[in-house]
Amino acid sequence: MLEQNLKELEEELDPKKFYRANRKYIVHVDCIKSYKSCDKVKLALEINTPVSEDIIISQENTSSFKKWISEI
Repeated sequence: MLEQNLKELEEELDPKKFYRANRKYIVHVDCIKSYKSCDKVKLALEINTPVSEDIIISQENTSSFKKWISEI
């Protein structure tokens, strides 16, 4: 458990290695196995660690995620 909220944690992490996928998740580039289109405009991430729900990137963040992942 952390005392910080995700926004504060996000500001401390290296943006080249971590991406704020949505309001619940920050993902590390090495944990991303793949991503695919979801609902035509969103992205669903497949990651190496077990998560009980889908990690969805919103329509608004899809282009920034694709740009981030292509620069890695």
